[in-house]
Amino acid sequence: VFQNLSEDEMINLIVRTDLAVVPSSTILFEVIALHKPFITGYYAKNQIEVAEYFRSNGAVVKGDFKKNRITHEDIQTAYDFNGTFQQVDGLSHQRILAAFKELRI
Repeated sequence: VFQNLSEDEMINLIVRTDLAVVPSSTILFEVIALHKPFITGYYAKNQIEVAEYFRSNGAVVKGDFKKNRITHEDIQTAYDFNGTFQQVDGLSHQRILAAFKELRI
């Protein structure tokens, strides 16, 4: 378990990991952007909605991390899911620019 990491420490850790177990917070999106398999869950109420979004799309979501254990099946499912998840494709800058061009001011 890692806590209070600097930005560089976190990036280096994510790059080196085979499987990330992270809360459904901004850290999860960093893991996804680096195309790493993940298992997510939550510690806080504001993470539940994000967790449920990923659950509805097939990700391994353990719910409340304080109550639920990770199984070997969860780990295999996380590896399988990572190959099919395309939500972060590196092209958001193009979609944002296109949306701005459609604005009528």
